[in-house]
Parts: sequence; structure tokens; C-alpha cells
Amino acid sequence: MRKEQEHVRENQGLGQDRSFSNTSIMAHSNFRQTTHSQHKHSGHRVVMPFLGTTREKREKLCIAKALVDVPHGTSVLNWPCECGRLLPFLKQLGYNVTSIDTSFHAVAQARFRGGFLGEGCIDDADDFQVVDLLQAGFGDDCFDAVIVNHLFCYFPESQMRQQVLKELGRICSGPIVVSFFHIVATAKMVRCEHQTRNNIPINRRKFSQEVGEYGLTVTKWVPKYSVISKQACAVITRNKGF
Repeated sequence: MRKEQEHVRENQGLGQDRSFSNTSIMAHSNFRQTTHSQHKHSGHRVVMPFLGTTREKREKLCIAKALVDVPHGTSVLNWPCECGRLLPFLKQLGYNVTSIDTSFHAVAQARFRGGFLGEGCIDDADDFQVVDLLQAGFGDDCFDAVIVNHLFCYFPESQMRQQVLKELGRICSGPIVVSFFHIVATAKMVRCEHQTRNNIPINRRKFSQEVGEYGLTVTKWVPKYSVISKQACAVITRNKGF
């Protein structure tokens, strides 16, 4: 019991010794504010309203399709980690997962969820970091795939998206899976599908052009919930020789 309590205290303090700049892209996009709207906080706990629902099952199926060509045992970055909601699923697919977020509460819960207090699925090959992606210092081709879930819709300006795309293209050698709303989605549809007014629909053609600026290509679009859904995952790969 004493060891368990020590483990809990250690994880509650996870990330307190790490820092990130308030002038980062997360601060410019009001990421903390929108994340607070998306995941309501209660003390140190972050509620995950879609956990175990049909919507989540469809979302996982979409991600599995996007990662179909990524071999088992390879390294996948999950950013932001959303309190580890996708962590057990990615471990079931056989990946080594690095979970990062700017919130140490979210990262601590991700570790809880994947550790012996939760699913018990993580191992020494997995990593958890409280850090801003643009200041993380990951090496070139550090990951074989990246999942960017429920985040690009918070970047209203093209410059923000381009900064992130440039960094993702540098650190990832395989597919980059990005989810967002299509421009054809009405405000009512956006609120209905994701229950927040902060989501920014993005034009497919414009997004493809932004991707191309950094030697990347959108190889396919995978509907996230159904063929008529206005939310989808873009599977992005780096052009050969870039």
C-alpha cells in the first residue's frame, strides 16, 4: 500500500520540473483555454466524456485504418495525449508510445491509465513528457508515426499550422495522422459533432497546400465517424528525397 501511495505521489508531480514558454504556439492558440472547454477539470482529474462510447470506437477504427502500414514495435507519438485515452488502444496495436502534452495533469493521468493503476499496458519503451512540441527537441526521424488528435481545429491561422507541420515533418519518418473539421461543416454541425464552439473548420485544398510547403503530401482522407461525417483524419506522409 505504501509503495502504491508513493507511486501516486510521484505521478501527481510528473512534469513539475519541466517548463515551456508562454510564448509558444500553444499559448498563441489559447490551447489551455480550449482544452479546458473540451475536457472539464475536477481537481487533478480530467473527464473524458467520450470514453467507451460508440463515437470513441469509430474514432479508434479510423486511427487504425490510418496506421495500417505502420509495423508493430515501432515508435508512435501521441500529441496531445488527452489523458491517455488512446494509449491502451495504441499499445494493443503493438506500438511504443510517447505521450506528450503541455498539461502535467493530463500526462500524469495518461501514465496512470497505462500503468499498474489502470490498464497495465505500458513498458520501458513508452515515454511521457510535459513539453511543448516545438520546444521538445526531438531528433530527426525520431518517430515512425504521429497522431495529432483534436488539436488542429484550434489553429485558426495558417502560420500556426505550418509551424507544427514543419516540425512534424522533421521528426516523423512515417504517416502523420491529423484530425479536423472540413470547411463545409456548418457551425451547428461542428457543435453537434464535437460539443464545442472552438473548433475551426479547415479547407481541404488549403490544408493540402500548407502540407506541401514542407515536402509533405496528404495521401488519403479517412472519415472519422461515417461517410457523411464532417470530421476526418488526414494521413500525411513525407515526399521521398525531401
